Amino acid sequence: MLLRLFPFSIFFAFFCFIVGYFFQKLGLKQWANYFLNSGLFFLILVYAKAALGFLNLAMQSLYRSARHYISVPAAHARVELSHRHKLHHQAQLHKNHKKQLLYRHSQARNRFIKANNRNQAIQLSKAICSHLHAKRKVLPQTDYQAYRQALQNNHRTQNIDGLLQLQFEIIHR
Repeated sequence: MLLRLFPFSIFFAFFCFIVGYFFQKLGLKQWANYFLNSGLFFLILVYAKAALGFLNLAMQSLYRSARHYISVPAAHARVELSHRHKLHHQAQLHKNHKKQLLYRHSQARNRFIKANNRNQAIQLSKAICSHLHAKRKVLPQTDYQAYRQALQNNHRTQNIDGLLQLQFEIIHR
């Protein structure tokens, strides 16, 4: 309603200004002041109408938004969205926990395998040393020293393949 009269009020305010200007040119100061003041009043009224119209639109928009926010379908949608978010968060936590457990188990398994390999290398070195000691009288001194040096190098580096190759050579010699 207020905005429908907006163009007419602007027209009427400028009309009062023009009439006041003409009365001022004719020398009628009282009528000129009356029409200029009336034009100013109508112009202020136009701006007040515009401000009230915009305030009215803002309040209507806020009212519609608040009404929509507290409506039952919107509340159900927010609850459903909250549940979805919570489920997604729990799934992410589960996935991260699973990854962490897999990493810990793989680290423990790797430590166990490394310790087992070390023990097997020690046992294999002891077995090769006993074979080498048993064949000490049969082997030439240079070969015995070379085998002994190879045994120490392979034992220090825990080279299982090298130890097995050395054991094969010693047994079949």
